[in-house]
Amino acid sequence: MHESNCRHPTHCLICAQVLAAAGARRGCLDWLDRWGRTPLTWTVLRADAPGAAARDVAAALLAQGASPTPVVLKVSVQNRRTTLPPEGPLALATRRFPPDGGLLGGLLRDAAARV
Repeated sequence: MHESNCRHPTHCLICAQVLAAAGARRGCLDWLDRWGRTPLTWTVLRADAPGAAARDVAAALLAQGASPTPVVLKVSVQNRRTTLPPEGPLALATRRFPPDGGLLGGLLRDAAARV
């Protein structure tokens, strides 16, 4: 299963590149799962540290068109699906890696400024 292997940065980068290539054709890069998370949000969530490996995965997704500021579910919808708070990739990076989200936070802020 993919999740169990996602601790290895090379595997994650390959998965991000495959997903990004598929998403460029099918528009799935900003698809929200049951918890209201996009592939980019999951990249931030699964990062062990705010370092280069997670940044490379996030950069691959952003390069293929993933939104650095995806739509976040309305609280009423989010509450029916999960107890998790609705938050985008930058808010999650900032919460996980204070004070500014580390390398991921910088990448996401730069990408958001270009949109």
